[in-house]
Amino acid sequence: MRIPVKIATRQAAIDAFSAIANPNYRHNGSLGKYIKFLDLYRYNQTIGELTRQKYVDKFSRSAYFNSNMEVIERQPSVLYLKSLIESNKKRDYPKTAKIRDYILKTRGLSFNEIEPAKRSHFIDRIRILFNWY
Repeated sequence: MRIPVKIATRQAAIDAFSAIANPNYRHNGSLGKYIKFLDLYRYNQTIGELTRQKYVDKFSRSAYFNSNMEVIERQPSVLYLKSLIESNKKRDYPKTAKIRDYILKTRGLSFNEIEPAKRSHFIDRIRILFNWY
């Protein structure tokens, strides 16, 4: 039986970010769990970005999370996967990348609901065009 992508990505994010928030992050396999999450993120970018936003917000309250995350983000394997994710975004979404990033970063989209769209004003269009969001 195959696990749905949304559930697998969400569980990988919970495992990775809870391991990173732990003070003994070097001994609990947090790097491997984070790499597994990034691998799932690479193939399912929208779901990966939504789970990353949700669980980074949840676990960033931990005293150890930010410092542990900085160390993990500098690892060569993580840097390589992040560069693959960025190149895949540019390849998969060449025309809509700016709008897609705007929707995800302003949290206009969540897992179970879509917030009603506001009328697109001239200033919003300028923000999207020049990446001022």
